[in-house]
Formats: sequence, C-alpha cells, structure tokens
Amino acid sequence: MPQTTSKQTVPLSWQWWWGLWGLLGLPVAVLGVLKAWQFYVLADAPPSPLYLLVMVRWDLLLVLLWGGILTWIWQLPRAWAQGGAVLLLVLSGFGMMMVVAMEALCFWTIGSVADWNLLVWLWHQWMEKGWFHTFPDLPTFLRWFWLVPLGLASVPILGLAFVSKQTEEPTTTESSNTSWLWPTVLIGLLVPPVSSPPPFPVLTQQSFWVSILKQSPMPWWESSLFQESQEKPFSARSLQLINKSTVPRYNIIVVAMDSTRLASTTMGNPKRKTTPFLASLAKRSWRTQSMVALTPHPLRAWVPLLCGVYPSMGNKVWGNVADGLPARCLPTLLKKLGYTTAFFQPNSVFDNARESLIYNMGFSTFVGSEDLDASRFAKAQRTSYEDKILLEPVLAWIDEAVKGTQPFFLTWSMQMARSGSALPPGYPQQNLGAKTASERRYRNALRYQDKVLEQWYAELKRRKLLASTILVVVGLRGASENPVRSPEGELRPSNLHIPFLLTGPGELEKPRVIKGPRHQIDIVPTLMERLGLTVVGGRLPGKPLSHNVSPGRKRVSVCRSPLRCLSRIEGSKQLVFRGYHGASFWRTLPSWTSKTKRDKPALRPASRKEVRGLLVWRELVNQVYRADVVQRRKSLRTRFQPKVKLPSGARLGSYVKVIGATLNQNEVKPGGVLSFSVVFQALRRIPRRWRLFFHLGRKGETSFINLDHPIASGTHPLHYWKAGEFVQDDYKVKIPKAYASGDVLRLYVGMWSQGQGRITVHGEGKTIKVDHQNRLILAEFALP
Repeated sequence: MPQTTSKQTVPLSWQWWWGLWGLLGLPVAVLGVLKAWQFYVLADAPPSPLYLLVMVRWDLLLVLLWGGILTWIWQLPRAWAQGGAVLLLVLSGFGMMMVVAMEALCFWTIGSVADWNLLVWLWHQWMEKGWFHTFPDLPTFLRWFWLVPLGLASVPILGLAFVSKQTEEPTTTESSNTSWLWPTVLIGLLVPPVSSPPPFPVLTQQSFWVSILKQSPMPWWESSLFQESQEKPFSARSLQLINKSTVPRYNIIVVAMDSTRLASTTMGNPKRKTTPFLASLAKRSWRTQSMVALTPHPLRAWVPLLCGVYPSMGNKVWGNVADGLPARCLPTLLKKLGYTTAFFQPNSVFDNARESLIYNMGFSTFVGSEDLDASRFAKAQRTSYEDKILLEPVLAWIDEAVKGTQPFFLTWSMQMARSGSALPPGYPQQNLGAKTASERRYRNALRYQDKVLEQWYAELKRRKLLASTILVVVGLRGASENPVRSPEGELRPSNLHIPFLLTGPGELEKPRVIKGPRHQIDIVPTLMERLGLTVVGGRLPGKPLSHNVSPGRKRVSVCRSPLRCLSRIEGSKQLVFRGYHGASFWRTLPSWTSKTKRDKPALRPASRKEVRGLLVWRELVNQVYRADVVQRRKSLRTRFQPKVKLPSGARLGSYVKVIGATLNQNEVKPGGVLSFSVVFQALRRIPRRWRLFFHLGRKGETSFINLDHPIASGTHPLHYWKAGEFVQDDYKVKIPKAYASGDVLRLYVGMWSQGQGRITVHGEGKTIKVDHQNRLILAEFALP
C-alpha cells in the first residue's frame, strides 16, 4: 500500500522575510516619518511616539494583512505561486513607495494629505507634462524626490533576487501557514482604536491606504478635493435668472479700462489731473472706496468681471477653449431674457485667442480691429489701434439696438493704458506730475481714455439713453506706472486697487460711496440686483454692493501665473505668497484717505499654515474647472466613428487619420461666426512633440488666419490619444469683414513639430486635396 504524505509547503527563508519587511515595511516607515513632518507643519508641534503610532496603525495593519496574503501564496507548493508572490510583492512595495513620494510632494506644494483625487490629477499632469513640469515651483532637488523610493526599494529587491526556490525534502508533518499572523494580532492589541479624536489636525488622522481604498472606486471629479472644505468656491454651470420684479429691463453698458489703477486717476488722487471727467462722473454715481482686481492676466481678468466667478488657477486658461467656462456668464443669462449683446475692442479678435473666450461668455456680436475702418486712426500696438476707433462703431451699434423693443448689453474694452501702447502722433502730452518717461506715457494714456469717454458719454446723453441705461466703468486689471520686474510686483496694493463707478436710473441716481472691501466678483451680483433678477440653479461667490460686508472680508488676487504668486487681503493687511523660491510675508495696505499711496514695507513673515490656506483655495477653484474637463473629454472621444458631412480619409504621416469635417452653418457672411467640427482617428501612439494646426484663408492667397488652439477643448492632447479611438474637435472663428461676398475660403489642417516641420499629408481618392504648403484642405466654401 503506497505511503501517503500530507500536503507540502515551502518553508520561509530569511531572504523572503528580508524582502517582505523591506518592500512593505519601508512604505510604512517613510509614511510615518512624513506624517510626523506633516503634523509638525500643521500643528507647529512635534507629535509624541504614541500619537505617531496611532496615526499609522491602520496603515500598518493593512500592510501586514497584505504581507500575510503574499506569504500564504508563496508557501503554496506550486512554482507559479512563488513567482507570483515575489512579483506581487515587488510591484506593490514599489507602487506604495511611489504613491507615498507623490503624496509628500502634494503636501509640500498645496498642503494636501492622503487625497486620492489629487493623486489621480497629478498622475494625469505627469503623463501630460512630465514630472519636472508638474511641480514647476519646487526646487530642483525636491523634484528629484521621486527617485528616493526607487533607491530604497531597490535594496530589498536585491535581497529577493537571492530567494531560494528550492524546497526541503517532503515530511510527514504539515507546515504552518499562519506564522505571519502574530505581528498583525500584536499590533491590533497594542494600538486599539481611539474613542475620541486626538488633539492634532484631522488630515493626519487619515489612514493613507484606507483613504485610497475608500476613494478609488469613486469618480475623482465628484468627490471633494480637500477633506477640510467640502463646499466649492462657486457653482454656476446651471445658473439661471428669473425676473419676478417690476423693475424695468434697463440697458447695461460695461466700460472696462485695461491696466488702469486707482492711484493714478483723479478719483484716487484729486491732485492728479489724469481723469477729470471720470472724477466728475463719480461724484454723481455709486463708487467704491476699495475695489481690487483679481488678476493682471489679460484673459483671466474678464472672467470675474463678466461671469462673477474665479478664473482657472493653473497653467491652462480654460476660458479660451470651447465650452471651457464652468459658468453661465452675464451675456448668456441676459440673452435668455431677450437682451441683444455685443463686445467691442480696438485690437484683433484673434489676439491672445480672445475670440473663444468672448463666444464662451455668450456674446452675439464681437467686433475687433479687423471689422473697423482704421484709415483715420493710429496704431497703439502691432494688432491694436487707439481707443477712439471704436467711438463711432459703438454708437452706431447702439443706435441700431435701440430701434428694436429689446434692451441691450454692451461691453467696451479700452486698452490705451495697456503696457507698450503708443499714443497717437501729435497728441498733446502733458507732464501730469510724472518723474519718468513710463509714468508720463501711462498718465497721458489715462488722460486720452478720459477724453474719449467724455465724448462718448455726451453722445449717450444727447440720445437720451441715460434714463434707461445702467453704466459701469471699471478698471479691468491693475497696473504699475513703471514696468513690473517681478511677478510678486503685480500684487502690490497700489497696483491691485482699481477705479469703479456705477450710474443709472432709480437708486443709482443718488450718489453713494460704497465702503468696505469690494472685489470684481461683486459686479455681476450687483447688476442682477439692479435689474430685479433672482439667481437660481447655482451660487456666485460675490456680494451685491448694496450689502454690507465685514471689514475683515478676505479678497484673493493672483499674478499672471497663479502657480507662482497669489495674495489674500484681509482688512488693511495683505498676505503675499511668492512661490517656493521666496519667503511669503504680510504687509499693510495704503488706506483710501492716506496722503501717500506708496506701498508700505512688509510687517512679518507668513507661517506655513497661513500660506497653506491660500494654496488650498487655489486648488479648490481648479477642482471646479477639472470636473468640467473630465466631462468634456468623455463627450469628445469615442470608439465609434462620428458622422461627418465632408469626409476626407487623409492621413497625417503614420499617426492620425482625418475622418472629415462638418460646417455647422449653411452659410456664413463676412463678420459672422463659422462653427465647425473635425473628427480625427489615432492610428498609433503620437509622440509629445507633434501638434495639429488649423488655418483659414482665401483661395489663391498665401496669407491666412491662424486658428491654432488646444485640441478637444484642451482636454485630450495628442500624446494622450490611443490607437483606434476617434476624437472630435469643435471650434468657432469669426470671419473678418475684410473678406467680401463671393470670396472662396479654405479651411486647412496639418501636423507639425518644432525642428521637423510639417508632416506629409497623403491619401487616395478625389476627396483628398493638399495645397503646395503641405496642408490638407478640409473645406472650401464661398461667402454669400
């Protein structure tokens, strides 16, 4: 009778224990050190050993449980089990170390602890930009921090390389598979769950791995980014206005003076005769004592002014891509109430991709320098003319608008005070108390704007429109009389304060000085209140000017790059974050009644906790924008081919197939808007260096309009594309009035990279048309 033996197991070797505790113990040890550091930063006190053990107890228990499972697999009498256990151990230990390293960088950057949502976002940032561009403000040595877990994890990996896969001779006794249980039970007995929260910040109480296990099944854009603040800064994607009052539907005109600061105007300094008309108008209007600009960025600055929400606070300006604003702006809301809307500016409609931003806001008419007769006016910059060029066109549009029965909403951008603008030749410049050439040019530019505004206001009065029109005159963004040499200089108190006045019928006829700290985001709620409109379906962060506010109200401003510097004003003090290469500090703001408008020196350095509040706010704003990005990405990419009206089939090299295009209008006239969609298919992985370009031009001409823009609303760059998937790109472009009826226009697309030029376009069939500049002709149509 054959001898039977019990089931055999592989004995545990010292190499296995070395690898197990090395690969799984190192993450817990590093996490414990990081939590101690995070506690010290947040609570300004070192944690006791008991508290540190409490903070990592669940992390340790979960790691022990995982180690026990791997040990059990390794002891199975199967060759695949041993190899699988080693592979899982190496991958899990290495992955844990990488996640711990990324979380440490998150905390260093924005103060977040153990947050799955932020880690997912960082992973996307890493894949899109590379590691060094994900944390642009960190010192170089810290951006190499991710190499630390690689070096630590390599030590136990080397130990695992020598793990013996030989088994001992079969025995008649069954080996125990429970030798890994004793440390788990011991930890569980030594550190029982605490009944009350310990006296340290709630974020450090989080179990890192439990947090990931709980949050990872959830869509990362639906859960809160930060544990301590569940409320979003604003919610305006589904905003609506309801008119339940008897207030007449007044016309609204917003005059935004670019780069105009309060201290340089007569409103802010009566001795300075730069804006005498504006000062006289302010005496019979509502005016603010202290209103600050949100940002000097030329595109971001329009978002708080016309949408009443904060702009995006990252590297990308989401407002200038298709559907990139997570809010319904004032033009969109007023159009639904029957308003006619228009935006006028003296520079090119394609300047800084502003046309996409204006159409996202909902304006029906957008007029730029291409639509104007510039023969009688001087150029202020390369693509911009003097402000007076808009005087007659704006009045002509108003005359046409008042012929109907519907009210109008008009925005006029005045840009003569913008840095680098030249005054018209022969303009009689005055000294105006300037000490430098740049001060003299800037103050005379303000004087020029004031005269244009005075002429235009007189025309409104002659047309008897003042009794039915609400007029807003505001500085779009702060500015310096002298060139700003540092990003932090943009946030100087004297540069942030901007002029604001509100005049019109009803209560606005009574002059009033609005006291208290005010912000640009307060303008939209104020206009809604003056019109008697009720906001439903969302929430705006601003407050109407008729409401009282606390003297210590917090107002946030950011420089051109929000990742480099931002500030928070509280009463008469300002907290300035200067990025990670300079010390942050508090300083005193000049008061409205002070005789000197010069900035005062810093009061004291800012603490980590104070700076952390600013950084958390910035990321909460970005969370609102990122949530929309994910939703748009889903709608613009698919595994099924969308239908197109103009099929192509051309191939851009070996990377992209152009399925075709669709023009969303039957015809478009000069001055109108062309909306089109292009469908692409990825043929294989696309290197990061390649870009798509779009051009619009007249047939037979070499000149063209550059329509380059972020593909798929900026949500899905080319190097993200997967082989086989279809990506739809939507875009709108204004057809210049310089184009005449009968002109044949062509829409081009191609692919290029810096250093290699344009890629070859090839394909077969009559639908493939390529011009001599290696551009695919997507569509060809005549203007009616």
